[in-house]
Amino acid sequence: MNKADLVNEVAKVVSTKKEAQAAVDCVFD
Repeated sequence: MNKADLVNEVAKVVSTKKEAQAAVDCVFD
């Protein structure tokens, strides 16, 4: 699973893709 796939999965749970991107960025930092 790459970062983009992970963002898409998180976006299903959180309300916005922006939030999903922020969450994934925190994990990958």
